[in-house]
This record gives sequence, structure tokens and C-alpha cells, in this order.
Amino acid sequence: MKQRSVDGKKKTGKLLLEFGSLSIIMAFLCGVEIWQAMSYDWEIALGGSLFPQAFIKSVGNYKITYLNQESLYISFLSVLFSFLGNREDVVSIINLILQLAGVFFFYLGAKKLFHFVFPLAITVISGVLSICFYPVIWDTSMHMVWFLTGLIFWLGSTTYNNKPYDFIKRIFLGILLGIFSYIDLAGFLLLLIFVLFVFLKGELCNKNKKLPLVYFLYFLLGTINGFFVMFYLWNNFLFDKYVLQYWFDDKLRFFYQEGGLNQYISLGILLGIILIFYAVKCFRKPLTATVMVEDLENLEDLEIIVIDDTVSEVPIIEAVSENVKESIQEEIKEPISEDVKDVVATKPIKFIENPLPLPKKHVKKEMNYAFEPTSDQMHYDLNNYRFDDDYDLKDI
Repeated sequence: MKQRSVDGKKKTGKLLLEFGSLSIIMAFLCGVEIWQAMSYDWEIALGGSLFPQAFIKSVGNYKITYLNQESLYISFLSVLFSFLGNREDVVSIINLILQLAGVFFFYLGAKKLFHFVFPLAITVISGVLSICFYPVIWDTSMHMVWFLTGLIFWLGSTTYNNKPYDFIKRIFLGILLGIFSYIDLAGFLLLLIFVLFVFLKGELCNKNKKLPLVYFLYFLLGTINGFFVMFYLWNNFLFDKYVLQYWFDDKLRFFYQEGGLNQYISLGILLGIILIFYAVKCFRKPLTATVMVEDLENLEDLEIIVIDDTVSEVPIIEAVSENVKESIQEEIKEPISEDVKDVVATKPIKFIENPLPLPKKHVKKEMNYAFEPTSDQMHYDLNNYRFDDDYDLKDI
């Protein structure tokens, strides 16, 4: 019970530290962007050709004629202008909201994949990149791409954590990536990252190769279907080289805008760092298991670790420090192979002698007479009594 209490306190302290660190990072990011907007009197200093198209006019609201990042951004501004009015200072606030939401979704996605340190590191990196390449005073539709990339990364990371992959989630992720890939070329970058996740995790190298391969194919089919359905819907059900060339030129146009290439590079850097962290996690996990079981025959002590309702029998030397044991508990998430379990089962468990004093053994007590009379002693003292004799009455 005491050990559980200590573990619970450690977990609570860890959560409080993580929440406090995240709050400080987000507050710093918000403070820098607000200071930047105030230094320009909440006016747009860079760009300025998009938000006037979102103003509410007498002829009607903005309507999307061709789906891309720019039309989505202008449409989003138009909806908010219908509630808040045609004000230029609202644009900076909306850009700040999109920026903070993107950083927060990157954190949530990293939280699904990693533990404690890596999510905070990714949050810091994404915050620095957003400050440098996505300032709130810049009227650019890349704010929408930043937000959508973080959102889809979070949704997709739920299928790449340590839990078994879900068939429905993989198909849904493929459809989302197909739609996002049609909207902007950043979707193809996300698609590449998720495909590399599959190979780094070694899903296709599983013993049951057929099922993971089917899941992976359905994921790719969902991506292809999502992309071409959107392509046919927004190109009047036409598909030829001219329509495809128009779509491709439209997406490349954002690379040639002012700062556009740097913004895409910043997204690539962030996703590349996440990929490196994921590779470190995947390659470190089997190394830990190998170190613990390679000298299995020489180990005598066993410790049962319960992680996520999965019981794993892992041999641990008694001299190993507590930090190593905690790292093993965090890293080993799957049961060890049956061969290792058979070897572990054959090893007898040696229990240490209890050093604490024990109570005396209970001795069963019996109630009995002090002596056992013989048969000739088994009679009353008065054997010559009369029936009319009342011994309890005295003569008067």
C-alpha cells in the first residue's frame, strides 16, 4: 500500500510538472505574439490581400470557388467577421488562435507517441518555429495549414501509439490525409511521416504478416480514395492532364509567395524531429529487452511488472538501480515471447527469509478435569436417602 501511495505521488507530481511546463511555454508564446501585434497597433504589417476578401459585403459572404489553403483561410475569416464585424485587429487574434491551437495539437499528438520529455521538447520547438515563421501580423493562409497539420497529426498519432492499431482509425486517417493532400501539399509530407512510422514500428515485420499488411493497404486505399473523391468533386468530375496541371500549379503557387518556402521548410523540420524521436523510441525498446534477457540463465530473481493490464515476466538483477527499473517499466509495453516465458517458468523462485520477528505459534488449549475418577468413586456421598426426606428444609 505504501509503494502504491509513493507511485501515485510521483505520477501526480509528474503530471503537475508537465502541465506547468506546458502552461509556461504557451503563455510565453502568447505573450510574444501579443507584444508583436501591439507593436504594430494590431494592424497587418505583412501581406494584407486576403482578409479584405473575407469582409462581409452587401453582395454576400465569401464563397469558395476552388478548394485550397487560401480559400479555407478566407472562408474561416469570413465566418468570424460575420459575428465580430469587419475589423482588421480581429485578423491578428484569429492568427494567434490558429497558431496556439496548432502548437497544442502538436503537443497532444506527441503525447500519444512519447512520454514526458519529448512532448515538451516538441512543444518548445513548434512554438519557436511558429514565432519565427508564422507571426500574427502576417496575413497568410499558412496559418490554416499550420493548424490543420497539427490537428491531423494528433488524430493520426492515436493509431501509432503502443496500443494495438485500430482498423477503423487507420481507414479514417487515410481518408483525412487524402483530403488534406488535395487541399495542400503539406498533406503529402504528413502521409510520408505516417508511412515511415509504420516501418519504424515494424508492423509489417510482425509474425502475423497478413493482418498488418491488410491494415496498411486499407490505409493507403483510404488516402487514395479521399484524394480522388475531392479531386473529382472540385474539378467537375474531370480528370486529365490539364486539370491535374492546374491543381499542381495552384499548390506550387504558395511555395513562391513571400516566406512560403521557409514556412514549408519549418513544417518539414518539425515533422522530421518528431520522426527522429520516434525512431529513437523504436530502436531503444528492443535494445532494453535484449539487455535484460540475454543472460537469462544466470539470473535468479524475478519481478512481475504490470503495465496497461498486460503482465510481463521480466528477469531483473537485484542490484539494478530503481531508475533502471522505472525505465524498463516505461519501455516494455508488450509481453515477452513464449520462448522467453518458458525459460523463465523453469527457473525456481528463491524467496528471501523474513528478517522481521514473527509472533509465537498458537497452541490449541483444551478444558479438562484435574483428575479422572475411577468407577468405584462414581457415586453420591449419601446413598441411604429417603424419598420423604427434604434436605433443604430444617426442623422447626
